Amino acid sequence: MSVVAAPSGSSPVGEPLRQDVDEFLDLVVCGLPAGDITGRLLRLSYVRDRLSLAFSKEAARLSAEFREDETADGFDAPTAGEWIRHHCKMKSGAAYDSISVGEQLLQLPQSALAMVEGEIGFAHLSVIARTASALSAKAPDGFNENDVLAKARVSSAGRLWHYCQRLRHALDPEGVEQDHRIAVEERRLQLSVWEDGSVQISGQLDPVGGAALRTALEPLAQPMGEGDDRCLERRQGDAIVDLSLHSLDAGLLPQHASQRPHLQVTTSLETLQG
Repeated sequence: MSVVAAPSGSSPVGEPLRQDVDEFLDLVVCGLPAGDITGRLLRLSYVRDRLSLAFSKEAARLSAEFREDETADGFDAPTAGEWIRHHCKMKSGAAYDSISVGEQLLQLPQSALAMVEGEIGFAHLSVIARTASALSAKAPDGFNENDVLAKARVSSAGRLWHYCQRLRHALDPEGVEQDHRIAVEERRLQLSVWEDGSVQISGQLDPVGGAALRTALEPLAQPMGEGDDRCLERRQGDAIVDLSLHSLDAGLLPQHASQRPHLQVTTSLETLQG
């Protein structure tokens, strides 16, 4: 098998494809009135999950191609996940989840069928695939697809994740501990300063560090009364600034340059009034 990377800057989307997709999307919600928002969302979410399933199969094929060609000749990325993240405009976690699902499909026939039949979503399937992959080497006999699938049918994807984490703790505690160590080692925070002084923040924290940050920000990110129309993201942005200013004003930070700059101005009352 030979796969050729798409040229940088090229797009697979042309006018015929856009028209076909537009017609398909109209067909998906055909027969539903415009006011039936929930019905339209349910149909579109099912199509999204089916597309994600098809995408995962191709993602697994690309990952196999990278493994066969360790030098990744013909690709402008070190891994299949990074190629998918960049060229398919996805977050890193979603890219690698798609690969995981595609690689585990043969071992999860009942879960894949349940997703096709609309009993679970692609998010559930992703959690199941990740769990199956993690336990395949350490405790292959401990993972029971039917048991996990039964839990998925009655749980949200978030609750299923917690259930699978407890399952992994019971069957592979060393593997879970290793995952935690890796998460700690991968912690990072990047501050990019723009020309006007604005700062763009990106990064990743381990579960303990992330929980500490969220706990500190939560009380500062609450809406300030009925007139506060800020979205959650903006409130959290304001909260991290407030947290920083509180620490600087209180002199809580060690080492030098740890206080918020203060300016003292001496002037006459007449000048101040003017």
